[in-house]
Amino acid sequence: MRSSQDEILDIDGENDDDDDDLDSKPRAVNLAANPAANTTAEAKTESDCGPSELKRQKTEEKNIEELNSGLNQVEVDDNLGSSGMKIEDLRNMKISKLKNICKENAIDVSDCVEKKELVLRIVNSGTVLIADF
Repeated sequence: MRSSQDEILDIDGENDDDDDDLDSKPRAVNLAANPAANTTAEAKTESDCGPSELKRQKTEEKNIEELNSGLNQVEVDDNLGSSGMKIEDLRNMKISKLKNICKENAIDVSDCVEKKELVLRIVNSGTVLIADF
């Protein structure tokens, strides 16, 4: 027999004293919280793949490796030759020559006050080849 307090708490009219219903319901598995479940799910997908799927995956991996290796390479323009300037040469130039270089390479020098600032702007702009020979 149920007490009046139990009836007040049981709004929907069902008796919730039975915990067996919880075990019969399917539960979602949180793969992020359970790394072991995550690895088994990955293993199942790899074993379920056919030969064409494995070949496609290997081709994609190869393409990604080629792209990554290409990103690490630096290309040098042979047309530049030895036309690069040394930083020391820039420091020894007159201000008028430095301003001409800036003007030719579209470097803004309107707020530069010192010669050091002009040299830094030229070097940091990336438009003038600075040789390290």
